[in-house]
Amino acid sequence: MTDTEANSAGAINPLATYKYPGYQAWMGVPVAISIGVPRWMPGIDKIKALAPYGVKDIPDDDDFRVAYAERLDAHEDEIQRELLRLSRKWPGQRLVLLCWEDLTKPGVEMCHRTEAAVWLRARGLNIAEIDLSDAPERTPTPRHSSAKPTTPEQDQPTLF
Repeated sequence: MTDTEANSAGAINPLATYKYPGYQAWMGVPVAISIGVPRWMPGIDKIKALAPYGVKDIPDDDDFRVAYAERLDAHEDEIQRELLRLSRKWPGQRLVLLCWEDLTKPGVEMCHRTEAAVWLRARGLNIAEIDLSDAPERTPTPRHSSAKPTTPEQDQPTLF
């Protein structure tokens, strides 16, 4: 069965999470799950049901977890529909659920995207935060070539 056939049969693409700053194309298809989205990502796909509307300002982590899980439970059908829609739109590609929180900052241990991942895992989906050590190796491209043309003809542009 191809990825397209699997997606039309109801399979959800691989999932991951990360933050907007630092997102790179190799990670997968960016999907906004925040209330606000970055201006530098016009047209980004969104799953509004995963955004923390109505709960983002709850200061206590435990109270936030409970309230956010209740919100996700109330929108479970919509979340599943949106994940399936994006899986059909982007067959076989990893969907990267993005928000603003930088989990590498001291004292930041969770945010709504980590709680969304917990909630999705409880429904049988495999999802984890992007590990930058998985990034493909890149060969640096020299800005200026030290090689000089050996004949004047090699220095001339050509149409063919």
